[in-house]
Amino acid sequence: MKLSSLWILLAFVPALSADPVTCNSGAASVPVFNTSSVLGAVGDYTLDCTGGNPTPPGDTIPVVDLTAFLNAPILSTGGWILTDGVNMTTGTLGPGNVIDFVGVPFNSPGSGNLDFTVENIFVNPSAQSPGFQFMETVAINGNVPVEIAHQEQLVAENAVPEPFTPGFVGLGMGAMWLRRKRG
Repeated sequence: MKLSSLWILLAFVPALSADPVTCNSGAASVPVFNTSSVLGAVGDYTLDCTGGNPTPPGDTIPVVDLTAFLNAPILSTGGWILTDGVNMTTGTLGPGNVIDFVGVPFNSPGSGNLDFTVENIFVNPSAQSPGFQFMETVAINGNVPVEIAHQEQLVAENAVPEPFTPGFVGLGMGAMWLRRKRG
């Protein structure tokens, strides 16, 4: 009995001690929207992943589910894409400003890199206040242990209009009046 218990324990130790994959998140660009705009594409959310144990050749590559959450309503334009440069997975809009990417091939990169990009997310900037920051968060769930550093990223923001300064306008008009009076 003790021998079979030890055998089961040894059989699962490699799976439990698998090296986790670490992903650093970022935004490819951070657009600044005019608050009168009704459509704006947020910057692409990027993941740069390293570590883990690559799948041996001939074995089935594991799949994960990736969820992208935005802190503002997402416009239902469809066409949401998650790409790693080779594979493209389309997303579906879920409740609560969430886009789900299901069944994403995820071969741990080992000492190399695996880069993911979430693309084509559109928002309505006019529905938010000036200075509003559009933040995106991504989570990965599946049989591959993945740690994401700095999950929440700034992917766009609304412009803050320049303050109207009556003093400068008055000074300028006064200068024009003096010039006309002298000229």
